[in-house]
Amino acid sequence: MRLRGSWASLAIVLAIGLLASTPAVFPRSSPVRAAGGLVTVADTTYTVLPDGGGVRVVIDIVATSNEPDTPDAQVYYTGMSFAVPAAAASFTASSGGTRLAVDIEESTEDYRIIAITFSRGVFYRQSYPFRVGFDLVDAGGEAGRDVRIGRSVVAFPVWAFGTDGTAGGSVTVILPPTFSPTWSGSDLTSLQQADRSTILRASVSEPGDWFVYLIAERPGIFSATVFGLDVGGSQAVVRVRAWDDDPAWSGRMQELLTVGLPALQELIGLPWPVHGELKVEESATRRLGEYAGIYNKSTELITVRYDADALVALHEAAHAWFNQDLFRERWIGEAWAEFYGVHAAAAVGESGEVFELTDELLAVRIALNDWGEIGAGDPDVEAFAYAAAYQLAELILDRTDLGALQLVWRAANDGETAYQPVRDDGPATSGVPASQPGWQRLLDLLEERTDAEYDDLWSEWVVSAGERALLEDRAEARERYMQVVEAAGPWELPGALRYDLSSWLFIETLEQLDQAAEVIDLRDEIVARATTLDIAPPDDLRVAFEGDTGFTAARSEALGALDALEAIDDAVLSLADELGPLEWVGLLLADPAADLAASMEAWESGDSAAADKAAMAASTTRNGAEAAGRDRLLLGGGGTIAVGGGLLIWRRRRRPPRTAAGPGAVPADRDPEESSPGAGDSPPSL
Repeated sequence: MRLRGSWASLAIVLAIGLLASTPAVFPRSSPVRAAGGLVTVADTTYTVLPDGGGVRVVIDIVATSNEPDTPDAQVYYTGMSFAVPAAAASFTASSGGTRLAVDIEESTEDYRIIAITFSRGVFYRQSYPFRVGFDLVDAGGEAGRDVRIGRSVVAFPVWAFGTDGTAGGSVTVILPPTFSPTWSGSDLTSLQQADRSTILRASVSEPGDWFVYLIAERPGIFSATVFGLDVGGSQAVVRVRAWDDDPAWSGRMQELLTVGLPALQELIGLPWPVHGELKVEESATRRLGEYAGIYNKSTELITVRYDADALVALHEAAHAWFNQDLFRERWIGEAWAEFYGVHAAAAVGESGEVFELTDELLAVRIALNDWGEIGAGDPDVEAFAYAAAYQLAELILDRTDLGALQLVWRAANDGETAYQPVRDDGPATSGVPASQPGWQRLLDLLEERTDAEYDDLWSEWVVSAGERALLEDRAEARERYMQVVEAAGPWELPGALRYDLSSWLFIETLEQLDQAAEVIDLRDEIVARATTLDIAPPDDLRVAFEGDTGFTAARSEALGALDALEAIDDAVLSLADELGPLEWVGLLLADPAADLAASMEAWESGDSAAADKAAMAASTTRNGAEAAGRDRLLLGGGGTIAVGGGLLIWRRRRRPPRTAAGPGAVPADRDPEESSPGAGDSPPSL
């Protein structure tokens, strides 16, 4: 929807639309013309003749001289001059059946000054009634011309005439049957007649301040034109419905949309969004109110004022993409519809009236999030919000470019979450329903897709005072998020956390980020200790961290892995000790090194519980070797130990350093079939 322009140019004429007298000063010897004091009261009637192509204006005037004679002269008036609309033509004047002379003294693009010569002099306290008539003629040309008279719509300025401060004047407008009026400016009363004609009236005592711009329309007889065109690789079908007496509007709209729709699609970067026909219909003020155009998403109908410029039509066409389906807030749709309307117009060589943020509009400034529904707000506030929204869109472009903005619109159109995996080059996460209003989602998508910051613009233009704290909470959460993302290294933060941040659930997000940071610290400790032990960490902790089970499960996984590493480290230290005679004997038929290798293998495969159990078994066997050896010697009566009828021969075995070759690695110099009492040197003499 786009606000229409004003009729400011017509208001210029009001100051000179008064009846004025011809000044002069003369001696007493004969009657002379007066220098002032001629008071006029005028009843003005406008009769609309749509089939005749004009408006007949009749002004019944009574001029009364309030200029007294002087001791030296009689004073009288011989005529008067006054301003009429520039479209006035075919002048007539009469008084009591006598035709009066009418001369055009001055003619500009805004008004004409005509001079009426009276049929007699009007002396002090005498009144002179006379009638002036003229036609307001539709000269054709631009759609936005001041006077337009047709079968479907009539539009023209309505002036009052007479002397300010003098009661008794009036204005009457007679409309043909079925015409429905809308006007801006001064007050009128409306009365519909039995034949469905309408009479508008006003009593006027200050004609210099009284002005109306009237538009009246009747149910149009439309002529439709259907055409197709390629819009970004899609076939678009457009139906233009124009009044049958305005074929120029239909041709102009077809010409504009044929080049304008492809230009919009190329700038925005989204596919053609309309299913079926896009309908564009000519209309007038009664259906549009203060707006020059309206887009209805549910009916795919654009209604455009008959006198709107090209920018209005392109603005409304851009609403096919920017409506409440893409972002919820009204200001977002209006900001980018205007933005792309302006840029598309420039691309195809068109122009129009662009919203300008003036000092007068800034005086009624509101936060854009406080902008109300269509037609519900003060007109000045509406004008500010349109201009401010467009200004914000241009400020955003100053920090990025059109290509980066297309990434934002694609993300919004595809339902992508704002915060995506930072190290995953796969398809973007999408299809998760957004849980926050559009203004929040737009800010996140802008900052995440364009590598620029805009929260200061949101603080200045968008948010209300009560919403400003949200931006502060967001800044804290985003800063912490970025710290944890950096600390996570190759690991991705889980989708649930990123969704909460996208949903502006900052308390929950900060809690999760603290938990994530704790798991990352545990991970770093695990990596450091595993590196010392020359074993490779499994992927289980990363899977738990990046998954949807939550950080509590990841923390438990990390703590279990650390406990197992502690047990492995203890076993390694135990097996590294030199074997004594009794320990050597105690490790006969036992293999703590195999338990240690099994522990490391289990840990590398992600089974921390099995790793812990095997490592503790290795430590228990090694640490209990001396007691076991003593028990065996006692059971053997202190003699030489033999197995299978002969002496047991031992080979020296050392534990080689492990590598990160993978789970289940065995020492390079170990024969898998060889049995050993454990780590250490060759058996001592007993």
